[in-house]
Amino acid sequence: MMKSFNLAIAMLVLILLSAPGFTQDNGSISNFPHYRDGVLTIPRVDTDEQPGAFLDGVFKFDANSNSWRLQEFKVSELSTSGRSIYFLEPDDGVEAEIIDSFPAQVFLRIRGHLANGCLAVGEIHQRLKNNRFEITVNAVSTVSDEGSVVCTQALIPFEKVVSLQVYGLSRGIYGYIVNGEREGSFELIEDNTIH
Repeated sequence: MMKSFNLAIAMLVLILLSAPGFTQDNGSISNFPHYRDGVLTIPRVDTDEQPGAFLDGVFKFDANSNSWRLQEFKVSELSTSGRSIYFLEPDDGVEAEIIDSFPAQVFLRIRGHLANGCLAVGEIHQRLKNNRFEITVNAVSTVSDEGSVVCTQALIPFEKVVSLQVYGLSRGIYGYIVNGEREGSFELIEDNTIH
């Protein structure tokens, strides 16, 4: 029984890691699924519509039914009906910066506004789909859910720099889109891999 249980865990993690919708945005251990004491935590799940649509999924194995039970998860702020990040001002937007090195490094400088004073920029997710990077910038609340704090309704400016995962890509033109609305492109003039 224990051997088949361990095999089931190994298979589940392998499937999740090889799924096209599961990617990491940096090498931190917190970005990888992990199993401990009968609990499997999956930090991020992409959907066709959005990278990082579901976050921090926690599954517990139920030996009686020989199945995994979902205990909790978070829905990304972009998946809810309210918008939290806006591109309103003339300086708001996204620009690609290519570092003149080999292998090339590409960064996106993202400028925008948060909807109110109780929000901060949360996790930023990316995936490459059909030669276009899809970037999701999430907003997170900085206050508890008790409702006892009044938030300023002023728009709060932010700026973030995101390193795109371009190592190993072939030369060519690549697009990017941030939060489904700001887009652009950049060109890799040679294959971006060390032989």
